[in-house]
Amino acid sequence: MFACRNLNLSYKGNKILKDIHFHIPEGTVFCITGESGSGKSSLLKVINGIIPEITEAEISGEIKLNDMRLNEMDIAQRSRYISTVYQNPKTQFYCVESTDELAFPLENRNLPKDEMVKIIKKYTELLDTEKLLNRNIFSLSGGEKQLMAITSVMTMDNQVYLFDEPSASLDHHSIGLLKKCIAELKRKGKIVIIAEHRLYYLKEIMDYLAVLKEGKLEMISVEDLDHDKICRLKETYALRSFEEIRKEELLSDNPCYQIQMLNKTKNGEKDKNILKCKNFAQSFKNTKIMDIGEIGFSEGIYFIGNC
Repeated sequence: MFACRNLNLSYKGNKILKDIHFHIPEGTVFCITGESGSGKSSLLKVINGIIPEITEAEISGEIKLNDMRLNEMDIAQRSRYISTVYQNPKTQFYCVESTDELAFPLENRNLPKDEMVKIIKKYTELLDTEKLLNRNIFSLSGGEKQLMAITSVMTMDNQVYLFDEPSASLDHHSIGLLKKCIAELKRKGKIVIIAEHRLYYLKEIMDYLAVLKEGKLEMISVEDLDHDKICRLKETYALRSFEEIRKEELLSDNPCYQIQMLNKTKNGEKDKNILKCKNFAQSFKNTKIMDIGEIGFSEGIYFIGNC
């Protein structure tokens, strides 16, 4: 059982979270959504200990995992029970080579080599990331980096998994793999807490939906998510669609037109300048930095220097 009780967070006098209270049992997928800046990522950082250990802030309330008070643990101690996938995966890599990255947390737990190989094989097959093994991590695409980060935390087999907008860099196929991964964690009895804007891929596997607004948390059981409830939530909190938007829907009744701008002069002749700036001015602390009447650029490479 994971629980937050009367959790409050203030940063430089601004109250970010206000009396957050929830408890979720094992084998539960708990999705937190809300507008950007509503406090979703901050809540995850309070849970894993980044706040206040790395980012100083004022916290009150209680965070518990079973009988353990996480408030009394530092980040290293919490990492034995909590794994996190961040929105920008580059911030959590320790190694340059992808296979080394997957082995790193297992080496820290002093697992035998044969067991590490078996675990890495299991989760790379589950997430279809075998092709990412033995690669330079920083040569991978954004989506591939995200899948590598997810694979890495899966190998740790912790009790709680935190995901901060895990679908942000993923294409349609990779989102399907992510959904499969989360469903597997749920099947294994893990507690999964996801901060996410995209909701359609979680609709079938999440147990609770929580909406953060102005520091307050409204919890909704998925069993109560009928059509009317979904419409109210979307209108009240400006949430994204709970249904997947398909390409055919965009093409059916919504014709698209190509519009060409800045490609012709007044007399109808083609203008070679494909980029134009008109009447552009910029000032800083009452000092005018630039004042451009009109400038245009055609195809090519330009160098801008001082006279």
